[in-house]
Amino acid sequence: MDVMAKSRAVGHVVNGTYTVTDDAGFAPETFSYAARFNLRIDGALSAPSLSESNVIKSGVFFGGVSTPSPFTASLVATAPESLVNQMNSGSASYLLAVPKTATVVAPAAVSQRVFLSVGQFWSSAAGYEQYGRSVSWTTQGAPIAASSLTPWSPDEFVAHWQSLVGQTLDGAYKESYDLSSQSPYALLGGVTPPPPTLHDNVSIYGDVVIRSVTVVPEPSTYLLMGLGLSLVAVVRRRQQAA
Repeated sequence: MDVMAKSRAVGHVVNGTYTVTDDAGFAPETFSYAARFNLRIDGALSAPSLSESNVIKSGVFFGGVSTPSPFTASLVATAPESLVNQMNSGSASYLLAVPKTATVVAPAAVSQRVFLSVGQFWSSAAGYEQYGRSVSWTTQGAPIAASSLTPWSPDEFVAHWQSLVGQTLDGAYKESYDLSSQSPYALLGGVTPPPPTLHDNVSIYGDVVIRSVTVVPEPSTYLLMGLGLSLVAVVRRRQQAA
């Protein structure tokens, strides 16, 4: 895919208030970006508890990786400490939603939210740190009844990507480094914690154009293909000999 990086935002805590400003000196840049994920490692699931008004189906394909961008090295170097005890994550996922009120007589369009993200997160003496790159977008699918909503199969997930080849996905790219003195788990338990005394963030935003989507067979599939071609060759030789 092609990424058109368009803006850079910088956030800091100033006098107790978190403030984000656009970098007026940022020079837009276009670069090629490749990503892959494992269609064999997935977990389709239902999540009706996430919404009172919608029926939701979602799924994750693990093992996501992607190429670095021209900004990756500088963003990671923003970390005040080296990346120690870091945890890496990468996946491709989707979230489908349709209003619970949708019926066969009055169907509603499916909201299709797709994510592809990779990143690291770790704790240090400075606080909680994380770096990540992601591509995400939302499209509208065909109208259906809420009772007909089902998770995507791997083939349907790939077909969705392929349907967007050549289109510009506005604001689909984000790459950022974030440092906060407050843990992301501080909100657990229903207690609102005080604002962090430190919160630094640098984020790159841009548009995406998907150029191609390729499904690569597993090695076992290649083996079966090779065996099949060998059998065809044997049959042809026998026919020629006869």
